[in-house]
Amino acid sequence: MVCLVQQLSSMTKGALAKELAKKFKISLRNAYTHVYQELNDNLVPSGIVEVDGFLPATRGPRVFQMNGVPCFRLSLLGTVVAASLDEIDVEKRIELLQQYLGDDSIVQQIGRDTKDEILSHLDKFPDFTLELIRYCVVQFLEGKTRYPLENLKKKKRRL
Repeated sequence: MVCLVQQLSSMTKGALAKELAKKFKISLRNAYTHVYQELNDNLVPSGIVEVDGFLPATRGPRVFQMNGVPCFRLSLLGTVVAASLDEIDVEKRIELLQQYLGDDSIVQQIGRDTKDEILSHLDKFPDFTLELIRYCVVQFLEGKTRYPLENLKKKKRRL
């Protein structure tokens, strides 16, 4: 997933495997097997990564020649999950969180006041805010909340 965050565009499984093999100094075959399993078993079904079109292929298996080679990119959910990873530098994590909060569907989920408060805290206390986001993402991935930032939504108090 870190490889997808560092790229500007979508990537094929082969390109992801090359990055992984180079980073961890493993064989390309082992890296491709790992990428294939992670994408098909975990990342795509959970909605963290999504298919972003197909590249035309002239060689390879017949199915790729007819349909093309699938490319993958982070989904909106994937951006907030990536913003909670320690492997990514703080500036990139802040940028990912701002990108996530910039989407209109997020404002509908958490409200404009909560969004503005998170962005304000992100400017003043970036490390604390990112740690709070990590906690919310873990709660979401464990199935304890319906969407990642549900715990941050302001509760209306009755007087």
